[in-house]
Amino acid sequence: MTQKQVIDAYKALNKLSTQPMPIKTAYALHKLRRTLKPAWEFQCEQENILLDKLKPELLSDEQVRFNSPEDLQEWNETMSQVSKIESDIEILPVTVVMDESMRITLDDMDVLEGIVIFEEG
Repeated sequence: MTQKQVIDAYKALNKLSTQPMPIKTAYALHKLRRTLKPAWEFQCEQENILLDKLKPELLSDEQVRFNSPEDLQEWNETMSQVSKIESDIEILPVTVVMDESMRITLDDMDVLEGIVIFEEG
Protein backbone atom coordinates (compact mmCIF):
# COMPACT_ATOMS: atom_id res chain seq x y z
CA MET A 1 0.00 0.00 0.00
CA THR A 2 1.09 3.54 -0.61
CA GLN A 3 1.14 6.27 2.02
CA LYS A 4 -1.93 7.83 0.37
CA GLN A 5 -3.88 4.57 0.57
CA VAL A 6 -3.01 4.18 4.25
CA ILE A 7 -3.96 7.79 5.03
CA ASP A 8 -7.25 7.48 3.15
CA ALA A 9 -8.02 4.28 5.08
CA TYR A 10 -7.11 5.96 8.39
CA LYS A 11 -9.49 8.84 7.65
CA ALA A 12 -12.29 6.44 6.67
CA LEU A 13 -11.73 4.45 9.87
CA ASN A 14 -12.03 7.68 11.85
CA LYS A 15 -15.42 8.30 10.26
CA LEU A 16 -16.51 4.69 10.76
CA SER A 17 -15.45 4.90 14.41
CA THR A 18 -18.45 7.11 15.15
CA GLN A 19 -20.88 4.33 14.23
CA PRO A 20 -22.34 2.10 16.92
CA MET A 21 -21.26 -1.52 16.46
CA PRO A 22 -20.67 -4.67 18.46
CA ILE A 23 -17.79 -4.35 20.90
CA LYS A 24 -15.68 -7.04 19.22
CA THR A 25 -15.95 -5.28 15.88
CA ALA A 26 -15.20 -1.91 17.47
CA TYR A 27 -12.15 -3.34 19.20
CA ALA A 28 -10.85 -4.93 15.99
CA LEU A 29 -11.27 -1.62 14.14
CA HIS A 30 -9.62 0.21 17.03
CA LYS A 31 -6.57 -2.07 16.73
CA LEU A 32 -6.54 -1.59 12.95
CA ARG A 33 -6.65 2.20 13.31
CA ARG A 34 -3.84 2.02 15.87
CA THR A 35 -1.79 0.00 13.36
CA LEU A 36 -2.24 2.77 10.76
CA LYS A 37 -1.54 5.63 13.18
CA PRO A 38 2.25 5.78 12.61
CA ALA A 39 1.59 6.51 8.93
CA TRP A 40 -0.85 9.26 9.95
CA GLU A 41 1.75 10.76 12.31
CA PHE A 42 4.38 10.61 9.54
CA GLN A 43 1.97 12.40 7.18
CA CYS A 44 1.30 15.14 9.74
CA GLU A 45 5.02 15.51 10.41
CA GLN A 46 5.82 15.91 6.71
CA GLU A 47 3.03 18.43 6.24
CA ASN A 48 4.14 20.44 9.28
CA ILE A 49 7.76 20.53 8.09
CA LEU A 50 6.64 21.91 4.74
CA LEU A 51 4.18 24.35 6.32
CA ASP A 52 6.96 25.66 8.58
CA LYS A 53 9.17 26.14 5.54
CA LEU A 54 6.59 27.78 3.27
CA LYS A 55 4.72 29.74 5.96
CA PRO A 56 1.37 30.07 4.16
CA GLU A 57 -1.45 32.20 5.53
CA LEU A 58 -3.82 30.14 7.70
CA LEU A 59 -7.41 30.69 6.55
CA SER A 60 -9.04 27.96 8.67
CA ASP A 61 -8.14 24.65 10.32
CA GLU A 62 -8.03 23.00 6.90
CA GLN A 63 -7.30 25.86 4.51
CA VAL A 64 -4.18 27.82 3.77
CA ARG A 65 -3.18 30.42 1.18
CA PHE A 66 0.29 30.06 -0.20
CA ASN A 67 2.42 33.13 -0.73
CA SER A 68 3.22 32.34 -4.35
CA PRO A 69 2.38 29.90 -7.13
CA GLU A 70 5.86 28.42 -6.63
CA ASP A 71 5.09 27.65 -2.99
CA LEU A 72 1.86 25.95 -4.00
CA GLN A 73 3.74 23.95 -6.62
CA GLU A 74 6.36 22.91 -4.05
CA TRP A 75 3.58 21.82 -1.67
CA ASN A 76 1.83 19.80 -4.36
CA GLU A 77 5.01 18.14 -5.62
CA THR A 78 6.30 17.28 -2.14
CA MET A 79 2.96 15.92 -0.95
CA SER A 80 2.65 13.92 -4.17
CA GLN A 81 6.05 12.34 -3.47
CA VAL A 82 5.05 11.56 0.12
CA SER A 83 1.77 9.99 -1.02
CA LYS A 84 3.64 7.57 -3.31
CA ILE A 85 5.89 6.16 -0.56
CA GLU A 86 5.30 2.44 -0.13
CA SER A 87 4.15 1.62 3.39
CA ASP A 88 5.58 -1.36 5.23
CA ILE A 89 2.61 -1.56 7.59
CA GLU A 90 1.20 -5.07 7.75
CA ILE A 91 -2.57 -5.04 7.89
CA LEU A 92 -4.80 -7.88 8.96
CA PRO A 93 -8.26 -7.27 7.49
CA VAL A 94 -11.18 -6.80 9.87
CA THR A 95 -14.64 -8.16 9.18
CA VAL A 96 -17.55 -5.84 9.86
CA VAL A 97 -21.07 -7.23 9.84
CA MET A 98 -23.18 -4.48 8.36
CA ASP A 99 -26.16 -3.15 10.23
CA GLU A 100 -28.85 -0.89 8.74
CA SER A 101 -28.13 1.74 11.39
CA MET A 102 -24.48 2.11 10.32
CA ARG A 103 -23.62 4.83 7.82
CA ILE A 104 -20.61 5.01 5.51
CA THR A 105 -19.96 6.63 2.16
CA LEU A 106 -19.19 4.71 -1.01
CA ASP A 107 -15.83 6.49 -1.19
CA ASP A 108 -14.95 5.31 2.32
CA MET A 109 -15.95 1.76 1.40
CA ASP A 110 -13.67 1.98 -1.63
CA VAL A 111 -10.62 3.08 0.37
CA LEU A 112 -11.27 0.41 3.00
CA GLU A 113 -11.47 -2.38 0.42
CA GLY A 114 -9.07 -5.14 1.40
CA ILE A 115 -8.64 -3.64 4.86
CA VAL A 116 -12.20 -4.01 6.08
CA ILE A 117 -14.36 -6.87 4.84
CA PHE A 118 -18.01 -5.85 4.89
CA GLU A 119 -20.47 -8.72 5.37
CA GLU A 120 -24.22 -8.64 5.30
CA GLY A 121 -25.79 -9.34 8.68
